[in-house]
Amino acid sequence: MTIKITAQSVMAYPGVEAAMSAASITPSNVEAVIADAIGQAVAMAPALADAEGQHASAAASVIRPAVVRWVLRSGSGAGRQRTATAGSFSINESTSENTAFFELSEERKLSELAVAIDARAADDIEVISSGTPRYVWT
Repeated sequence: MTIKITAQSVMAYPGVEAAMSAASITPSNVEAVIADAIGQAVAMAPALADAEGQHASAAASVIRPAVVRWVLRSGSGAGRQRTATAGSFSINESTSENTAFFELSEERKLSELAVAIDARAADDIEVISSGTPRYVWT
């Protein structure tokens, strides 16, 4: 696996070092969180284990902000709350801190990268009646 993210690249984001100090997070803790985040990304989209070059860089560009968000949430102790209303219906959504590394949009991007990696290795691509690509390896 060649997805590389360093603690220093995470700490370069604004506010991260202050959040780390507030929550007593060390660079080695950040390295562990990076390893966990990459592991979760690969578990969710197994083709990421074979990511190289621009695919590895693209995966890192999705994973790194998720790690930064985790560090910032840990430092602030904040959760997230959102309310949506449509007519007489409303929904309240609240999440506590650090419930997941990836947001839905990040999961989608990582899955798209995995498809691109799989397609690169396929000998043939068929589109079946549902419009979904099917990769064929011979």
